[in-house]
Amino acid sequence: MTREAINDKVQKGSPFSVLRSPFSVLRVFSVFSVLTFLTLALTLPGCFIYDDANEGAIIINTGGTRTAPWPPQDNGILEDLVYKVTLSKGGQTLPVIEASGRDKTVNVTVATGTWTVTLDAYYDDLIYATGSDIVNVKSGNNPVTIIMKRPTSFIVTNAAEWVHAIDSIMDQGGGTAGAVKSYVINVRGNVTGVQAITSIAPNFAGTQYVNITINGSGNAALNLTDQGRLLAIGNDQAVTIQNVALVGHSSNNNSLVSLSGTDSQFTMRSGSSVTGNKAPQPGAGVYVGGGGVTCVFTMEGNASISNNEATGTGGLGGGVYLYGGAFNMNGGTISGNKASRGGGVYASTGGTFTMNTGVVYGDEPANGSNINTAPTGGAALYISGGTAKYGNGTTITTSATDDTIRALNGVPIP
Repeated sequence: MTREAINDKVQKGSPFSVLRSPFSVLRVFSVFSVLTFLTLALTLPGCFIYDDANEGAIIINTGGTRTAPWPPQDNGILEDLVYKVTLSKGGQTLPVIEASGRDKTVNVTVATGTWTVTLDAYYDDLIYATGSDIVNVKSGNNPVTIIMKRPTSFIVTNAAEWVHAIDSIMDQGGGTAGAVKSYVINVRGNVTGVQAITSIAPNFAGTQYVNITINGSGNAALNLTDQGRLLAIGNDQAVTIQNVALVGHSSNNNSLVSLSGTDSQFTMRSGSSVTGNKAPQPGAGVYVGGGGVTCVFTMEGNASISNNEATGTGGLGGGVYLYGGAFNMNGGTISGNKASRGGGVYASTGGTFTMNTGVVYGDEPANGSNINTAPTGGAALYISGGTAKYGNGTTITTSATDDTIRALNGVPIP
């Protein structure tokens, strides 16, 4: 079994083409975004004829032409891509073959049979595009197409990979009102040095109709390194976190998570937390504002919002601040937060807080370190222009509630 590199005759940033066995042709189109490509018959050097009927050639060639330009975000990247080829058959996997840069061809002789061909493109050691297919290597013409696409699932173990995931989502864009596009970010372990969002734009800029799930494993956490928001969610963007902690800054100037705009959604599921943010900003933990009731924040399972502090004259809603949005508490706890008013939750103009299941701690000494505090009122909940109710429809009429609020399945628990 031999392996050789041949030919240097193709164009920049083009699709792959793959040849197998004598006279068999495979074309592999590198799809980095939703674009249309021109299928070309590529000129390759000669024919490959084998005396051994038990062997065939797999040739990966970067060649071809696009009918549409690369997205602006891709400019300057294509020439630096490193292409990696993995071939596997049964329990056998050949060593990874690399072709750095453009205008490269890789020729591999393998035994006949069914092989899995995986093509990955890397930029700065981060996955940029990927694709794979099953190839039946045999004599004769056996055309097959392998589509390479930008990934919609990402693994994050450091701050650079977090930025890469965010940028990739923005590059690829969203879906439509009837076909939302989904992405998954898998955070592994404790990620430090995460840069804040300092502009008014959300993490994913104007990307609309996206559903982004952030999963964690191995005591996963995203730790903010400077001032600003860690997550900012805008129009037609839905973000769900599970089994991951969002950790703020001890001297911040903004909410750790902000939710604003039409049909924006933020959901905290079991194992998730928003914690450790201190800022002279309403909603040091989570700020929910704008977009009316279509701007929705939801807590579920054992999610928690803890140890956040809204300081100074704007110190309202240490844990959560509602302004023209909805907060549905279907589970979890809000504890250890501080503000001048509304230590746990502050419901301002147009904000609606619905307590279905969970606990918002008050300032009773028995609560120990779980107490929410608010020197001027509403350790657990403060209402000023907004509304608060239990899931069974019972309205919470007291404007400043210092005692713990508990509920199960929409029913208040004394």
